[in-house]
Amino acid sequence: TGGLLRQLGEVTVNAQPTIFKKIRLRTHENIGSGPIRLPEEELHTSSYWFTFDEAMTEGKSANDVQHALLGIANVLAHLAPLYLMCDPMDIRVVPQVRAVHNKLPTVFFYDRYPGGVGLSDRLYEVHGKLMDQARSLITSCGCLSGCPACVGPIEEVGLLGKQLALELLSQLEGAAR
Repeated sequence: TGGLLRQLGEVTVNAQPTIFKKIRLRTHENIGSGPIRLPEEELHTSSYWFTFDEAMTEGKSANDVQHALLGIANVLAHLAPLYLMCDPMDIRVVPQVRAVHNKLPTVFFYDRYPGGVGLSDRLYEVHGKLMDQARSLITSCGCLSGCPACVGPIEEVGLLGKQLALELLSQLEGAAR
């Protein structure tokens, strides 16, 4: 039938910083940066993710899908803490054009605490409301192509990022939730 697949489960997140930035404390001015060599960090936590099937991204280039997913992830990163009543740093949203486990466009949420604390579980429960609110936020934003208040800056999501994100989210109205 096609559509969207939602899943909830345990994940392992690997991250490795590669650069540092020196920022002046009071002014937040960038006063330097450079490469660093630190060990990879591993976090076992809970996650909720949703995957778009091939039909939902058919006819779009990998670049367009990437910009759409980045836009969706940016909107959801703004909205998720409101639904969870948590700090934005408590949950992370990561888009992948070709997820490792299924090779399909996927957006992951994960708790930024070892073992998870139930944040992803709650987002899984309110998925439909979250997607509706994301679509509404993008539609009501007065910008033309994207801004930090909706899908993110044009430099990050491209000139069509707002339109592409909205198109993909609009397809969810008919998809299984």
